[in-house]
Amino acid sequence: SGLEALSNDSLTGVVITFASVLTAVISFIFGVTMSAFYAPFFWFIIGPICFVLGFVICWLPLSLLHSGICTVFVCFAEQPG
Repeated sequence: SGLEALSNDSLTGVVITFASVLTAVISFIFGVTMSAFYAPFFWFIIGPICFVLGFVICWLPLSLLHSGICTVFVCFAEQPG
């Protein structure tokens, strides 16, 4: 039904966004910690760069996974048997 498609799209989108933000936060913490040892005056530059890179590196493969999930769902909707 239409409600099933809506819930499927909504759940995968939330999971992908949460995983990407979590990866970005971990990358930010790692970048700031490493910059404290090697370049203590540039943590405010390195931190956001690590955040964005972590987000993008996680988002791109997961968006491909999301596309695959949507494709399989559409295939089952067109040919249920």
